[in-house]
Amino acid sequence: MTCPSPAPAPEPVLCDRARAEALVHRYGRAPLDYFKLWPDKSYFFSADLASMIAYGTAWSVAVSLGDPIGPAPELPALVESFAGFCARRHTRAAFYQVGPHLIATYRQQGLHLLKIGEEAMVDLERFAIRTSRQRPFSRPRRRLVAEGYRVTYQRPPHAAGVLDEAEEVSRDWLSLPGRREHGFMLGRFDREYLTWHPLVVVRDPSGRLVGFLNEVPGVRPGVATIDLMRHRRDAPNALMDYLFSELMLRVYQHGYRWFSLGLAPLAGTGEGDGAGWPERLAHEVFEHASAVFSFKGLRAFKAKFEPEWKERYLAYQGGRLGLLRTALALGRLTRA
Repeated sequence: MTCPSPAPAPEPVLCDRARAEALVHRYGRAPLDYFKLWPDKSYFFSADLASMIAYGTAWSVAVSLGDPIGPAPELPALVESFAGFCARRHTRAAFYQVGPHLIATYRQQGLHLLKIGEEAMVDLERFAIRTSRQRPFSRPRRRLVAEGYRVTYQRPPHAAGVLDEAEEVSRDWLSLPGRREHGFMLGRFDREYLTWHPLVVVRDPSGRLVGFLNEVPGVRPGVATIDLMRHRRDAPNALMDYLFSELMLRVYQHGYRWFSLGLAPLAGTGEGDGAGWPERLAHEVFEHASAVFSFKGLRAFKAKFEPEWKERYLAYQGGRLGLLRTALALGRLTRA
């Protein structure tokens, strides 16, 4: 099979995905980069096939998941080529959950930048030596262990019975208000997917599985992360704190330096005196939506791990209308 160069086809062919995987493993720098390889992505490659953008399209907006992948000197030209590609197709370009290192490049292409949140990166040495011994973690660990709860790390492939239990937990979790499957930037419960990824499970005194995490492959050396985090509705308080703590201590013992807890959406957005209308608008949405989606609760959960907060942005085209269309596009793309 001959691969096009560049490869702007909306439906990626098999060789595109293989090439994208090689680039992610060579140049990936963020835990989010793993999800560039999910089948809902299309790929735009540089002319020399040495760099690429993984994106999805909805509402006439082509949204890149994270920053481009490839050698740093090539990336500004790749962003420019992608913007031109989108213009020829009468679509807008956007980049979701990007870091600060390419901000100048996005602005040079006429994109606006909006801070959408902060990624929580846990220093595992600090967590092991200090944070994990503090009361929010030490007390639940002692209580749950005394009650007979146990955390185990299970390597793939997993037996059908384990997946049956995990699926039962997932269905119970999805029945909670505001819970749903996501796509684009996260995985979803899929037996074939979970079969081949490590599971970290917690069982109650009767042996019933009550919660689980699935670890995903790291694309950045020394950084671990998870995808799904699910528990039963009747799970005891602080169960997920216990589960995460045990996983972080384990990966630290195996040589990992950092653990990504992912994005705390809209954390810190629109609160400063210099905030513009996009930031203020995002902050208002955050305030009104937090009761339904528990964004504040998510940040509070992650803050307990004493992470370092890394700013993440949305780069978009077209002023207010462009921001609205990009928000609608993200809503469509993340709806599994």
